[in-house]
Order: sequence, then structure tokens, then C-alpha cells
Amino acid sequence: MTDMKTKSLSTFLFFLCCSVNVFSQFIIAGTHGTNDYYHDIIPDTSVYATDPNGQPYYSFPSNTHDFLIDLNGDYINDFKLTAIYANGNQWYQRFYCTITPLNNNSVAVSQFDSCFNYLTPPVFQYLTPMAKSFSYNDSINKNSIWIDSTAYLAYNNNDANYIDCYNNSFTTNTEYVGLKILIPNDTLYGWIKVKAAKYDSMVVQEFACNLFSTNIATYQNKSSLEIYPNPSCGKFTVDNNDLKINNNDFEIYNVLGEKIYSARINTKKKEIDLLNKPKGLYFVKTVIENESVTKKIIIE
Repeated sequence: MTDMKTKSLSTFLFFLCCSVNVFSQFIIAGTHGTNDYYHDIIPDTSVYATDPNGQPYYSFPSNTHDFLIDLNGDYINDFKLTAIYANGNQWYQRFYCTITPLNNNSVAVSQFDSCFNYLTPPVFQYLTPMAKSFSYNDSINKNSIWIDSTAYLAYNNNDANYIDCYNNSFTTNTEYVGLKILIPNDTLYGWIKVKAAKYDSMVVQEFACNLFSTNIATYQNKSSLEIYPNPSCGKFTVDNNDLKINNNDFEIYNVLGEKIYSARINTKKKEIDLLNKPKGLYFVKTVIENESVTKKIIIE
């Protein structure tokens, strides 16, 4: 049991020491660094439930359009954006733009709207959690209010039984949704850029996310280690340009922190075969001149 505890502690210290720079857990809305995962959606994607004339694009009376987001590039969907239109004839008409965390992830909210019925005096009926609208350069961090259930970017609930309830936090040209991902032993923060969200439609433009909260640094001061092609299909080359890492241990980890490959580098170039591994993001770790180095490789 003592040996197992020692091994666990050593593993933790290894990951801690592999980080050249350590930062607080946060990400800046609208920005991304070399140690963040970033994806530009080209072309911008419209998520909508009705056409410009208010007619449903899909089956009547309920119409839903989903858009899934893999925020950190590990081939696991983390969030679902949804546009909803529901028509109950004379009883109700409802328009929603929502974001739903998947796999125990979370979304930042700013407030909970209260909705009431038509009684005198009005009686409270339900709360609507509104996603927080971050502006460019805002810090997204633990200080926000986080929920792991559906939040609303915009909604308009016209109901015969309730006083009209509506809100739209994402009315400017560009706003950012703050997001949080939980992975083993780590918490990642990210954002999605949403343009001109209406009650039943929105445009999704780009998103970014931490790779690790400790912001594992890419080796930038020395250009001796290169990996190509990147992304790859599973076969790639590690190129040791100036032989500064001769006879050093070389390890590859998945996003869960599990070591899936190890070898010793004793040649200028080494070809790696991970064709039997799942698609996703991996981290190549080694040591160059007593400095821990981490490189990213994407298998697709």
C-alpha cells in the first residue's frame, strides 16, 4: 500500500514538474495561447429553429436544431447548443436558445429569471438560468456562478397561463459563453463565441479551451524538437534536430494523464506508430538540457 501511495505521489509530482510555467486556472474570452486548444468554425454555423419569416424549418409543432461542441479537441462532445421553437396554438408559443453541458461539465450563468402566472397577486412559477455573457478580454475563471444543467442564451415564453417571460443576454455582435470542463485531476476553462443570438437562432463562430489548468508550456526557447505531420493519422515522426535529447526517455500521455507509449530516443529521427490508439489529443514529454518539455500531437 505504501508503494502504491509513493507511486501515485510520484506521478502527481511528475506532472507538476513537467509544467515549465504554472498559472492560475482561467482563460481570457476571445483569446487563445499556444497551450490552448482553438477551433475556428468555417464557415460560421447558424443554429436556428425558424426561418426569417418565423416559419418552422422542421416538423410542426416542435422544432429543434442542435450543434455539438468538442471544446478541448479530445473527440468527446462537451456541450450542446440548441435552438427550439414550440407552437401550442392559442395556448403558448416558445422560442429558446440554450446551451447544455454534457459529461458533468458546466456553463457560467449570470442570473436566474423569475416567471409568474396571471393570478392576483402573481404567483411565482419557475426560474430560468441565463448564461453569462462575457465580453472580449474578460477573464473566465472559478469566480463565476457555474451550473451543470441547461442555461439559456435567449428565450421568449408566450404562455396563456403565465405573464410573458423573455430575456436575451446575447444581443450584441459578439459575445462569449464561459465554459468549464472537468477531467481527472484537472479543471479546464473555455469559451464559445456567439454572434447575434435571437430568441430562436444564433451564429456560432469559434471556440477555445485550456489544455491543462497548469498551462503546460510548449518548448519555445529551443527549436530542437519537432513533431510532424501534426495532426496525423496515427503515424508521425519525432525529429531531434540538434541531438540535444539523445538517449533520453520519451513518453506520450493521453488527455486523462495515462501513459500510452514510452521509448528512449537514440537517433535523430524516430517514427511513432499510434494507429491503434483512439483519435484525440496527446502529449509528448521528454527532457532537453534538464528542462521538461511537452509537445502536443493530434491524431485524427
